[in-house]
This record gives sequence, C-alpha cells and structure tokens, in this order.
Amino acid sequence: MSNPSSDALKSWSVAPPALACFALLVLFGLAHAQTVNNTSRPQLTPNGRRYRESGLKPATGRSGSATLTARALLGKGGETTVEVTTGALDGGGARPGSINKARLKPLDENGEALYARNYTGLSGRYFKTTVNDLRRGQQVHVQANVEGIDAARTDVVTVVETVKLRPDLSPTDLSAPARGVPGSPVNVSAVVRELKGETGAAADLVLYADGVEVDRAKGVWVDAGGTVSCVFTHTFNSTGTKQLEVKAEGSAPGDYDLSNNAAAGSVEIVQPGGGELNYNVQVFDMDEDFHSRVQERRYFNGALQSEREEEFSARGWRQSANFYGWTGHMISFPVSVTHNEASDGAAVFSASYANLTPTSVIDASDGVTRFVSYNVWRYDAATGYYFNLYTNARIDLATGARTEMTSFSSNRQAGDVTYYSAGYERFWDDYSGEEFFYSWNTTEPSSAGARLALGTRHRMNVSLTAGDGAVYAASPEVTLSPFDNSGSEPYACFDWSFDAYSVTSCVESERVSVGRHGYTYKDSNP
Repeated sequence: MSNPSSDALKSWSVAPPALACFALLVLFGLAHAQTVNNTSRPQLTPNGRRYRESGLKPATGRSGSATLTARALLGKGGETTVEVTTGALDGGGARPGSINKARLKPLDENGEALYARNYTGLSGRYFKTTVNDLRRGQQVHVQANVEGIDAARTDVVTVVETVKLRPDLSPTDLSAPARGVPGSPVNVSAVVRELKGETGAAADLVLYADGVEVDRAKGVWVDAGGTVSCVFTHTFNSTGTKQLEVKAEGSAPGDYDLSNNAAAGSVEIVQPGGGELNYNVQVFDMDEDFHSRVQERRYFNGALQSEREEEFSARGWRQSANFYGWTGHMISFPVSVTHNEASDGAAVFSASYANLTPTSVIDASDGVTRFVSYNVWRYDAATGYYFNLYTNARIDLATGARTEMTSFSSNRQAGDVTYYSAGYERFWDDYSGEEFFYSWNTTEPSSAGARLALGTRHRMNVSLTAGDGAVYAASPEVTLSPFDNSGSEPYACFDWSFDAYSVTSCVESERVSVGRHGYTYKDSNP
C-alpha cells in the first residue's frame, strides 16, 4: 500500500487503543493488523527452544533397550524430591515401558550405601518421592525395574544421581514509565535471575495491574545462574496510579524459594496534554555479585568423620536507557527520528531512521466509532536498540468528535535474552497464536546490548519529524543517583541422620547489587 498522507490521516475516523476492551474487539474481531514491512524485526526464537542449558544435568542409565533418567532436587526446607522416568523429565516426549519397582541408596563419601529404601507395587513411566535425609552434593544410587520394552524381559536400570539445589527464580528491577496515557500501550520490563546456579527452570512471567493479570509470557527459560529480561505491554483504560507486579509462576522443575518470586512497581496514567511532546526517561546501570557458601560436617556415632566447604559465585551487569514520549496528535508518514545520548557531555549512543513507513496498519469500525492506527518498529541487532511508534485516531461517526494520540518508546535492554509477552507481540509485532518468542541481546553469542560508559549526568536528544514537517523534540537530562539493593540469606543449618550416621549442612549467601539510576518526565497536563 502507499504511505498515508497527512490529509488522508485527518479524514479518517479512528479510536486509539483508548478503551482496551473496545480496541481489542476492533483489532481482533473486525480487522486484524495488516503487516506492511517486516524487515526490521529482530531474529526471534520460540520460547520452547532453550537459549542455553549450562546447569548440572540429571543422571541417565541404560539396560538393554530401557533407559532411565533420575533427578534429585533439594528445597529450602531440607526436603529432596527424587524423580525417575523412562524418558525425559521435562518438555514431554516419549516415556516407554513401565516402572514396577524402585530402590534408592544414598551413598557416603566412599561410595558405600548408607541404607536402601525400596518402593514396590509401582506402575507407569514416572515415579517421584520426597525424602528429608539427603544433602546437597550427595550421590544417590537409583535402581528401577522396567517392564514392557524388551519383550517379556524386565530390565534393571541403574543410575547414580547427585543431589542439586532446586532452581530459584527471582524477578527484580521492574521498570515502567513514571507516567503514561489512557489508550496508549505502556511498556513494562523486568529482569529475572536464577540465584542458585545449579539448575535452570522454565516458568510463566505474569504482569499484574492492581492485582489483575493483564499480560503473560509463557515458558520463559532461565539458565542456571542466568539473567533474562522480559518486556510486557498493556493499555490502561482509566487514569490514576496503577500498582504493577511481575510474578514468576508455575516454575518447572519447582522453585527453591517462593518468597522472592515477584517484583513490584507502579505507573501513573494521566490525560495527555496538548500538542507538545511529553515524556518519561529512565536510565539504569547496575553491577551484581552473587556468592554462596556451603559447609558440611559428617559424623558416625557422634565422631566427626569428614568436613567439606563449597562456594559458588556469579557476576553480572544490567544497563537500560528508556525514553517514552507521547503527544495528543496523530502524526503523518513518512516519519524520521534521531536519538542521541551523551553522558557527562561525551557522546555514548546515536541512532537515526529516515522516511519510516508503517510496519503494520489497523483500520476498523463498529458502525459507531472508526479506529485507524499505524505502527512502525525498528530493531538494530548491533546495539540491541528498539524503536516503536504507535499513532492513532478515534472519531465518533455521529458527532464527529475526534481524539488523536501518538506514543513511542525507545529502549535498550541488557541480559542473557529478552522475552516478549503476548501483549507486546500483539501491539508491536502482530504475532498471533500461542507461540512466544525471545531475542538475543547480550555480548554472548552476539554483540547486541553492549554496555555503555555512563557518567553522572545523562542527556537524551530525541527528535521526531512527521511527514507534514511537524517536529516533536525533547532534550531531557537525568542525574544518576547511587542505589544499593544488596541482600543476604543468613547462615542457616539443617541436620539429617540415619542409624549411626548424621550430617550437619549449613548454607549462607550474599548478593551485592549496586548501581546508579535516575528518571525525569515532562507532562504538559499533569
């Protein structure tokens, strides 16, 4: 299609996503978005394809044609869940045969069995039990009888599994504009970390507004010790301060500590003011250092037999710079934009796009109101920089009353990967169905998302030129202030014993999370 002109835009009657329910009915009931140009999309990967798996793997074994996979995961309360299956533990797949008997034998440091625990009368391809007398790093001899694979023969399969800590997913650093406007999508992002460093986990990341679910990213994978970002989009119907929360839910294979599975924040939704360019700016720069220590003492008849100490540490960083702007006008195409950043007077980032045409178009009417909107999206794989612009208008067909709105955001996210929610894909990239995606934005394996050198005062110069020559420009400056979100889990011990054997295991951890952040905003109609 040809690029819409200013006159053509002014003659159409439209509705911003102003009332989310109405907008979604229009967008997906009467007319779907038309994709005009998809060359600017990042290379997206389905969530089901894990970006990396560097954690400790479950043990596997074989006898004849029968295979066995075993995993032992230790929780915060000292309980260990032992899982045994004839196939894969996670992600589905075939599980042939049937387990009719299983035996667990915890081993001491010399590889000798401390005792045997038998489970008989079993059936099915999967067996699970929970015990309270295993420790982190202890080996467990697992044996199972498997029927139904090698004709009439019963295969006896043996594996030796090492007890690992459960994965511990922790959302943090929820980032949202200080202010937004009704009917215009607001981007919300959060960082999710796996804190224990031994096993990864998959979970749904869910965005809540005032306690109600408004967006979701399904099947987000966080590698052992890894950090990922997730970006959401939601359109608010009404003004007021909205309480936001991002939660990690349904973690598989289960979460070590459910008390740290949410991050909170807020956004104030206000009516837009006039034709000026209003904005929110957020800049965030953080270093993180995680360290944990495990001490263990083993006794026999009360006498100390062995002593060990293990340590785990992980370091990382995150940096983001976000500009969110809006104006009470619908703008015409083609659009040109320049975005420059300077820190303490030194240039650190520059991006520009000339003569942008719409990436997608929505044109729909319910007979009462007509809604037309244009979206343009650009992504630079070399820097991990995103630009999203959304312009729309709504007109009452009976009265001619018209409401216009343009909003746009530019942001840089740094983590292992960035996942996209259903709302983000729907508004910004018009993906449909239940498949969810992520894109790389880290220096490994790609160069996107490189960290910039930031000083104390960070300035952005943003200029948007519409097709009719109208210019919307802003030069906000943010003062970066230090913050310290460090925390620790105090030294805590738990004991287990069997007959003459006993063990005392103690764990402590510390997370140093320090950096600088700042924000500023302009609203001509506060």
